[in-house]
Amino acid sequence: MLGGCTTETTDKDIEFISGAELQRLVSEADRKPGAVLLIDPRAPADFAIAHLPNAWNKQLSTIPTGQKPDARLEAFDRLVVYGVHPGTPSAIGMTKRLLQNGYDDVYFYADGLEGWIAQGGQIETGRSKRWPTDQSTIID
Repeated sequence: MLGGCTTETTDKDIEFISGAELQRLVSEADRKPGAVLLIDPRAPADFAIAHLPNAWNKQLSTIPTGQKPDARLEAFDRLVVYGVHPGTPSAIGMTKRLLQNGYDDVYFYADGLEGWIAQGGQIETGRSKRWPTDQSTIID
């Protein structure tokens, strides 16, 4: 494609967050509830096996292109998407979709669940303790 403008989001638009920075944000979350929202786009069954603390399980297919799925996401300083490992397609896709839909401060935690566990990060199992069962809306 020559000339013209595009609103397409590419891999070059993705900002990464380090494991150390994410550990800091997660540890501060109790004192500063709006600091970070962790978004896990994996299948609900995989999410139930293990996920980062207070993560929101939201599949990419439920986020329409061009619109923000929930205005309450704007209450968070950072949105951090993660998958199992750096190449998790659904996590990369979710990161791009959120950026494309106009969310600011979206980051990709490339180390994913595997990296989080390897660096000694705590995990949760089962349904999210913070988010609703149907995973379609956010509650306070």
